[in-house]
Amino acid sequence: STWGKMKSLDGENFAIDNSLIVSPPSDNRPVIAFCSCVVLVGCVRGLQPALVLALAPIAFFTTFLVVIFIGNSISKKFMDFSSGILLRHVLKKLDHKFSRVRTELLKGIKGNVLDVGCGSGEYFKYYAKSTQITSLVAMEPNICLHPSMKQKLNDLSPAFPVEITPKFIEDLPGNGVFDAVVLGNVLCEIPNVPQALKHVNRLLKRGGRVYFSEHVIYDGYLPRRLQDLINPIWVVVSGGCNCNRDTMARIREQPWQVIHWRFESQLIGPFEVGV
Repeated sequence: STWGKMKSLDGENFAIDNSLIVSPPSDNRPVIAFCSCVVLVGCVRGLQPALVLALAPIAFFTTFLVVIFIGNSISKKFMDFSSGILLRHVLKKLDHKFSRVRTELLKGIKGNVLDVGCGSGEYFKYYAKSTQITSLVAMEPNICLHPSMKQKLNDLSPAFPVEITPKFIEDLPGNGVFDAVVLGNVLCEIPNVPQALKHVNRLLKRGGRVYFSEHVIYDGYLPRRLQDLINPIWVVVSGGCNCNRDTMARIREQPWQVIHWRFESQLIGPFEVGV
């Protein structure tokens, strides 16, 4: 993407660049608390703090292996519950960082809208600002996130009807139903991305829009290998999110006219935002 230049699609201009990224205040308390607990426990057990800290990476690596090997045997309900806690924190942090980007991206969204895998409803506040949305279908199979979604809707009181559904996209009926489809950090989780995008095309009206914000793989060889290394544990603790997918390649395969912006080094990988 070329920064500092306006991009247009069907006569609508989008002014998006790195200046819209909101930098959250630095918060090292979780790291400090973890290290303090490790040292405290070690001291109580009669070990030297330096030795305890030296053993911490070994304990982490062991946990890494355990999660990989037992991940497939963990109850689906437990995984949805635990990942729901993690996702609420991660999605909230991401939404804060990209709030101005999302406001600009979604300023012209209208008609019947489908939010695919909407998580805890982080996009709801952007929809609520619109005077052109006529209805919203909020699709989220993880029912542990539904209470957060309902609370947000109660707080926002949008002027259009909202349907919350635990269905998957292939289970939604009809053809040409929606004017806009939103893919917000969801293509990383869907087992079969090409098949899911086929259903997006089925459900989208002719001339409709797809808005997306997805984390993707790095460009360099070493960063990609690091994502490949992390992915087996990340996919378990996050409830199915894959941090090493070439999502933009799948989007470019669609019969869409696409404009997009790339944001480097965002948590678990670069982010691609576009329409």
